Amino acid sequence: MNPRYSLCSLIAIVRFIARVVLAFHFTLFMFSSEAISIESAPQSLGSKKLSTTKTINYLVYGYSVEPYQNLAPKGLGAESNKPILMNSIKGIVTDIVAEIMKGSNYQLQPLIRPVKRIKNDMKSGRLGDWIGYGFRGWENRPEWAALHFSSVDILTYKLVLLSLKKEVKSEDVFSRLDGEEAIWIHGYSKSKSLEKFSQRFNIQLVYAKNHINAVKMLISKRALFFMEDELRIRYALMKLGVDANDYNFTPLNPFIRESAVTLVMNANMVPSLKELIDNRLRELVEEGFVDQVISNYESQ
Repeated sequence: MNPRYSLCSLIAIVRFIARVVLAFHFTLFMFSSEAISIESAPQSLGSKKLSTTKTINYLVYGYSVEPYQNLAPKGLGAESNKPILMNSIKGIVTDIVAEIMKGSNYQLQPLIRPVKRIKNDMKSGRLGDWIGYGFRGWENRPEWAALHFSSVDILTYKLVLLSLKKEVKSEDVFSRLDGEEAIWIHGYSKSKSLEKFSQRFNIQLVYAKNHINAVKMLISKRALFFMEDELRIRYALMKLGVDANDYNFTPLNPFIRESAVTLVMNANMVPSLKELIDNRLRELVEEGFVDQVISNYESQ
């Protein structure tokens, strides 16, 4: 074989191998760069989302407001300083607030307190940004000046007088009421019209810690009447497995004006967040979401 041709062949082979190696490294570099780019994007996005997420306290009034707010787990205290997850809290207001905040940069942190204490906390201005619920009747009272009220109502608070039909005939409710004892939930505020009503009929109030306890007191004849919102009473009867048809639900609207339940928040909350809450709540009402949530708890 001609040595000249052998040398040329060897050089060609070396050049070929060099090109293959170079191409391999170039491809590997491009693949690695793309992989880094793909993997880095979610980390950057996640870091950005984490840094812009803000926490809002969601105020929960203990065990005395079902089905507006329900403490789901057994043993969950009516007052807790430990972090509680939102999925531990249910109820009409809770479901609506969670839906409002879904997809936003705000994270809800439940804060559980007994009714009386949480009302004092609301007025104090020490809770930072928070959201809860309240009544339209509070709106013009000076003691609630630290609150901002949503312009959209969730439901109507219908105060009724509950009594057992076997104890009181429906047509005799008000004639039997004079001088009798009536159950009221401990920690609940009393409007001026309620106080006037109580004075007019010389009602002696006795207190229950929650609605379940109040119904049991009525059944055991600790009192002849129980005054409270009809929706809350019916929910308590349902939980106890008690037939609501055995009871008189006597409306008190001839004496006490009905009020609306709405969302409330700290007055110094940024305007953009107040607007977000208001607009989203209005949308949920118009879409029928709020009525569906209420219906879900009425039929449980």
